[in-house]
Amino acid sequence: FRLQHQSDSALHYLLLAKSRAEKCNQFSILANSFTEMGLIYQNQQKTNLTFNAYEQALAYANTSQNIKVIKQAAGYLYPIYKEKGQLEKAFETLEIFHASSDSLFNEENTRKLVQKEITYAYEKKEQQIALSQQQKDMEQQQVVLKQRFVIYGVGVSFLAALFFLIAYYRNFRNNQNANV
Repeated sequence: FRLQHQSDSALHYLLLAKSRAEKCNQFSILANSFTEMGLIYQNQQKTNLTFNAYEQALAYANTSQNIKVIKQAAGYLYPIYKEKGQLEKAFETLEIFHASSDSLFNEENTRKLVQKEITYAYEKKEQQIALSQQQKDMEQQQVVLKQRFVIYGVGVSFLAALFFLIAYYRNFRNNQNANV
């Protein structure tokens, strides 16, 4: 609703989500709800409500250790504190913003590194499977070649024996015909 510029509907549903999240102690949902409310109030130029919503968002985000919302809320609070002349608070939120940005960056890098490790392990396993399959195929080809060699050897031996028998039979008949 906020993106569709329906602020009243968005606030209504955010307040509903806030009350339900409070009942269930869902601090991360509360942090997100207050951040969204802050954005709506900021668009409506309601400075005090914006400020209060972002402070609540930061508090709940810290409680839930939701780094993304901590970064968002701190990023939204910094210019407000600076505008109000609360430079110490502005500096604190800027430090929180940078620390959470670094943390998110480290998480993203860790996630990418783990993904690369998983991909490498998967590819290595695939290569091992392919190599194993090649070895099995080569062994199978050797078995087939041995079988063919045996079959051809038996066939040649059979033909040689048949040729020998035919020659012997002819010789035997020629000897009988000569004796008669």
